[in-house]
Formats: sequence, C-alpha cells, structure tokens
Amino acid sequence: MAESSDPDPDSPSPWIGSYNVKEEISPREREVFARAQNEMESKADSGSANWTTRDLVVLIRASRSTRLASRPTKKFAKHKLAALWAWDLASVSVSVSGTPDSKPVPFSFWDIVDTLLTARYGRLPQIEKRALYELVRRPDFFDVYDRDARADPPTEFFLSDRQLFRLFLAREELRRLWREFVSVRPGVLRGRCPAAVTSRTPAAADQCSAARRRCARKWGEEVGEEMLSEEHRYDPIRALDVLRERDWAGDGMCGGCVERLREACAVEKAELWEMVGKWLGDAEYDEDLDAVEVTPWDSMWPEWDSEDEEPVVEDKKRKVGGDGDVKVEEGEDPLLVKALAENAKRRKKIKAEAVCENTLQSDGAESGIKVKHEEVASGNGSESGEGQSGSAKERSKAAREASEEGRPEEMRWLAPPTPSYINA
Repeated sequence: MAESSDPDPDSPSPWIGSYNVKEEISPREREVFARAQNEMESKADSGSANWTTRDLVVLIRASRSTRLASRPTKKFAKHKLAALWAWDLASVSVSVSGTPDSKPVPFSFWDIVDTLLTARYGRLPQIEKRALYELVRRPDFFDVYDRDARADPPTEFFLSDRQLFRLFLAREELRRLWREFVSVRPGVLRGRCPAAVTSRTPAAADQCSAARRRCARKWGEEVGEEMLSEEHRYDPIRALDVLRERDWAGDGMCGGCVERLREACAVEKAELWEMVGKWLGDAEYDEDLDAVEVTPWDSMWPEWDSEDEEPVVEDKKRKVGGDGDVKVEEGEDPLLVKALAENAKRRKKIKAEAVCENTLQSDGAESGIKVKHEEVASGNGSESGEGQSGSAKERSKAAREASEEGRPEEMRWLAPPTPSYINA
C-alpha cells in the first residue's frame, strides 16, 4: 500500500475496510508506529489532542500486523482514541470566557466512519456514542448515503440498523426539544429586575428592567430565528454556548441578570446532554428493534480483536470535597459542573423514591401487610391495600415535585404553543 499525501478531510480514509491482519506495512504505518514507540519509551504523555483520529486508527491497524504485532502499542492507541472521542460534555462545549468556536464540528465525516468501525471491530464500544453524536449534529447528516456511495474504492455501509434507529431518534428529538426551547423567552427575562426592589441605585435597576423587556419583545425575531437556523437546529448543545456568550450586558442587563441567564442555559444544557446520552446509548431505546443478526457485512473483517484482551476503560469519576461539593477542575465551566451535579442528585433522589414505592406495593400485595401512612394515622386514609398503594404513589409524586423545587422559577424554560413567527 503506497503512502498517500496529507489526506483531504472530505475524502474517504484509504485504510477503511483494512482491519484484517496483514503482512505489508505502509510508510505511514511505520511512521506512526515509531512515534508511538518513542512516546511510550520516554513516558512523555503528549495528550490525545496531538494525535489525529486517522493516525490512531492507522496505529491500531499497524500494531495488529504480523510484522509489527504489539499489544502494548495497540492498547496505547486505544487509550488515546478513547480520550479523543470521550463522552464528555466539556469536550463539545466552547469556552465560557472565549469566543464561540467557529468550527461547529471538530471531526470530519471520515473521522466518524473510522471511529465507528474501530468501535465495532477494535473492541472499543465506549467511543461509539460520541461518534454517533458527532454524526447527529452534522448539517449534512443525510449525505452519509451519498458519501458512502461515492467512496473510491467503494465501501460497505458503516451503520447498523440499531445505530440508524438511534441516530434518527436522537436527531428528531433534538430538533423538537430545541424548537420548543427557543419558542418562548426564558423566565429570567420576565418582569422587573430582581435588584429593582433592593438596589441602592434604582436608576441602574430600572435600566436593567427596561433592557429585559426589550430583549423579551425581540426574543423571537433576534434570538429565536437565529437559534433555529440550520447551524443550530440539530446542535442545541453548542447553540446554548452561543446563547450564553451573547452580549446581554451590551443590551443593558445588569450583571446579576446576565449570570442568572447563563446559569439557566447551563441547566438546560446539562439536561439535554443527559437525554442525548440515553437516546444514543441506553438499551431501553432498542426495544422496538430485534437483535441485529450477523450479515455478510459483519464478516468483512473476521480478524477483529479477541475477547481475552484487557478492555480500555477511562475513569471519569470527579473528585468530591469534604463539604460534598464536586470539585471544578482547571478549564471547566463551574456553572456547568454545578448543573450536572444537581441533575445527578435529582436523579438519585427520584430513583430512591421509585424503589421505595415499588417496595411498598410489593409488600402490600404479597404479604398483605398494612403500611401506616400519615393519612391513616390521622383517620383520613384508607385501610385497604389499594389505598395504601395510592398513598405511596402520591408520596412519590410529591417527592419528585419537591426535587424540582430546588431550581428557581426563573430558570424553568416552559414550552407553550409555538409562536407564529416560527410557522410563518
């Protein structure tokens, strides 16, 4: 295989489909293999950012060859690839203090193809979810069929039925939720500035209140239409960063209102990220599909990595301080870290209440034990098992509602009927 020049990111990878164990080694494979050996021997971690997806895929392929067979090198490449394609919200976010990234998609189409194939045949499933997400948010999503057909040499289609199901589900749900999100002005823009009551400078507070009303009136035409453009329609995670970095202070809003608006964006971003992760990675969304049977496409590269290899696992646990607060690492957005932590606490509480509810119902049905609730003790509840079950449901519902009370009212983004300017 002859060495190619620096590849065009819009051209198919010349080594796609070459996952078989082979004897011939190309100059590029020797180059990346030697680079990896030097880095491993010097123990100098250059970080995954200094390695491209294509180089790492080539390195994995070279380390599986009969001439350069090296399991440590292959493991090194897998760790780098797992870090490069980590399912991490910070890696798809823009800097809080910087300018939003002008490049909405950091990976090329063929990088995504290489990653999905490596996830499947290289026993690296943890990189699949990020690759699917990068494909979901591309404006040219439906060009995947044309690109695959135009490949020279032609390649087999790289997505399974299960992956296609996940992609279409996530893409349509993202479009729907984002449309509802930007269809109404946020609660932080409603009413007067909170500082208008307590501020010692009422003139500044009145100026902020006027700016809030002005932004609320122009929300649809200045913000809604821009956020529903092709660039942001299927990428609300990055669109929320753009919305946060908008010059709200330049519109006349005070620092407190700007901070509350940015915090509301961080909360919504954390919730969206959690839902995207479920759509692209949770088994419960595969119930409508039968198990994918092995097809001729699945046996194109029979020499995939064996199951006896040690799996590559990236530890993403965050450090927690003595006060129970999650530590913010250098370069991270504190508002976003706080929102993610609050979401995790809320999910844990709801799950605990659900387990309690199921336990109460199971005990009442199997053993006939009557659980005494507050309503029964006061004489207002029912003594029957049915009444106890209903009371448990009510308590669980009340607990879920109470868990939502931790978020201020102005940070809740409601979804009323779509305004007329969107349907125009």
